[in-house]
Amino acid sequence: MNLYTRRHLPSSVFFFVQKHLMILTNLKGLIMPKPLNLNLLDTEEFIRMHGCKQVTSPFIYESSSRVFKSDGLFSEDIFGQLNTPQRLITFGYIELNTTVFHPVIYSTLISLKDLYGNILSRKAYAKFDPELKDFVQCGEEDEDADTGYAFFMSNWPKVVLKKNNSISQNEKVQLLSNAGKLAYLSKCLVLPAQIRDINLDTNRLESDSINKLYISLLNYVNAIPAGETSPIYDGIRFSIQKKVAEIYQYIFDMIEKKFGFFQRRYGSRALALGTRNVISPAPLTSKSPDDPTQIKVNEVGVPLFQCLKMAMPLIVYMTKRYFLNDIFGSMSDQVTLIDPDTYNLTYQPVDEDEKTKFTSSEGIEKIVNLFRDREFRFRPLSCISNNKRYYLYLVYDEGSRVTIIRSIQSIKHILDERKEFFNPKLLRPMTYAEFFYLSAYFATVNKHVELCRYPAEKLGNAIPCNVHLLSTIPSRNVTIYLETDTIELPEYPIINQVFADSIQAHACMEPGLGADHDGDTGNLNLIFSKEANEEIDKYDKSIGRWIDTSGRGVAAFLYMEPMPVWNLTRDPE
Repeated sequence: MNLYTRRHLPSSVFFFVQKHLMILTNLKGLIMPKPLNLNLLDTEEFIRMHGCKQVTSPFIYESSSRVFKSDGLFSEDIFGQLNTPQRLITFGYIELNTTVFHPVIYSTLISLKDLYGNILSRKAYAKFDPELKDFVQCGEEDEDADTGYAFFMSNWPKVVLKKNNSISQNEKVQLLSNAGKLAYLSKCLVLPAQIRDINLDTNRLESDSINKLYISLLNYVNAIPAGETSPIYDGIRFSIQKKVAEIYQYIFDMIEKKFGFFQRRYGSRALALGTRNVISPAPLTSKSPDDPTQIKVNEVGVPLFQCLKMAMPLIVYMTKRYFLNDIFGSMSDQVTLIDPDTYNLTYQPVDEDEKTKFTSSEGIEKIVNLFRDREFRFRPLSCISNNKRYYLYLVYDEGSRVTIIRSIQSIKHILDERKEFFNPKLLRPMTYAEFFYLSAYFATVNKHVELCRYPAEKLGNAIPCNVHLLSTIPSRNVTIYLETDTIELPEYPIINQVFADSIQAHACMEPGLGADHDGDTGNLNLIFSKEANEEIDKYDKSIGRWIDTSGRGVAAFLYMEPMPVWNLTRDPE
């Protein structure tokens, strides 16, 4: 285990991995790549180094008491006192009273040749051939025929395994040949008690499956005399072998595959400032490919809420720069807010907690998290003062033209300069949807995202794209007038419409992503640095963006239907 892994694992998990899970090597005996190399654990050395104590009793409590049995599976003498760190990292062990194969060796051995497993379980008779240096199956009546655990173990050291043209076979042979003394176990480690502890409130075993395996193993062990290798005890010895293998497999299943310990805790694809969502097809309903609402082949439609989570540091900065600093920037407790009854500016006292909601990164992030609630999205952007809600901004909404202002006087002055009449019906408070949409636009303009669908195994699984910010369906193309900026936005939200909440990928990108709209999901990660965005701009204009090394198109339609359907149904004007 390398230094990086050690520094980034909690100490309890590190001990669990480093000291116990070294027994959990690949069943096929594959050599694990760096940085994490797992080897067979020298159990005897581990017990000696860490002073592990022996578990001998399958019982939980002392007779007629609620005190843990001193030599049992939950002993405080063996595993440490309840609710102490020691109980989480201290191992015990069970003396097997015989010698069995290490579970990895056993699993590899019986998968190498069925005959080996059948001899151990007394299902087949065999004899050892000195010339072949291997077991040969025969009938029960044959001379020198024998079976059982003792017969197999006495002849196993004389077996010489042969390699062939099979890579899998050769890996197994190499593992069995190189195991040496580590191929055998006379003791079985017991997991720290806190990992599998008993619930004292309900008297229920929290991890009862593995505890049942340990109890069963103890019962088998207590039925065989110490150091016994006589064929009389072959049945019990094989039962001990199988139970040790079950315990190993139980622990291995805890950590492997999609929902295993490592995948969930340390091997997941969750990234800081990254999001994951379902991929849906980009609509082909615009009048022209040049329409600003049309998602281009080098763009990806990013839902507003997903964009907020993906670009959180920039969202915090942009909300403050364009909207919040002008209101909450002063050190005074008096803040200029908009009276909801008159739409006039008024000075109101705002307590520190309410002010922190709009001035701290944590406060703004909490408001972003509220945006997950669809009912919250079209509420007025507001602040509480003296148990009354006051607006922060007003919107003069003319349909294709939207002006962001803070008072009636401001919009009247602007309209006078335009030589236009004021219509009070067009004035309303700014909603959180508009507030965050504008902030997200400023955060992502001239920036790119990487759209990736795992497993990323070929060109096209990870695609750098321009951000096409989505809001409601339908949305509208508007001109926004801010105090210092005038901008054109193609997907401005329409009040009380449903939001787009899935990633929209252009149809030409779907073959590379392997997306066929049956619930496939993709990851989006924002590219923050100026240099990386400039590099993507250059890549976007290069031939490698569109043609791969074999001369085939990187972007192509998975199905031919969308293009003719789009051409046949679009407005020819």
